[in-house]
Amino acid sequence: MYAFADCHNLINITIPSSITLISNYAFENCKHLKNVIIKGKTIDEVKAMKGYPFGIGDESIIKCE
Repeated sequence: MYAFADCHNLINITIPSSITLISNYAFENCKHLKNVIIKGKTIDEVKAMKGYPFGIGDESIIKCE
């Protein structure tokens, strides 16, 4: 939990398809975070992951590729 919490300089992050779990509040208080790209998953698969939306206030920044 809280893996990147309070990381104010984090703007973009790409998460590889091998990741199957993102804990609660992983991105809590990442005030400048603009893009969370999750490779190899659909948005429905991401929404089904435990901890979704991972502490992200604006879910629109979560994108799948």
